[in-house]
Amino acid sequence: MPYTVPEGFFAAMEEKIQMELEDKKEPAKRRKRTNWIRGTAISAFGVAAAVAVFFAVLTNRNNVLEQEEVEVMLALYQEDVFLNES
Repeated sequence: MPYTVPEGFFAAMEEKIQMELEDKKEPAKRRKRTNWIRGTAISAFGVAAAVAVFFAVLTNRNNVLEQEEVEVMLALYQEDVFLNES
């Protein structure tokens, strides 16, 4: 055999790999927590957006102008000195 390794090299390498694998298991818990927080935040923003759209639609229904109000506003805009200055 042309290559030789020191005595106990493979055992030490196996131990080192096992230690690194154990160290990498801890961040996985953190990653799960981060994913949970991210999912919760996205859900909360979605619910907030839905509520905002609901209230926007609900309040927009009540803001419909009567024909008389539209005519009064149009007359005021046509008589406005600053708008007709140009």
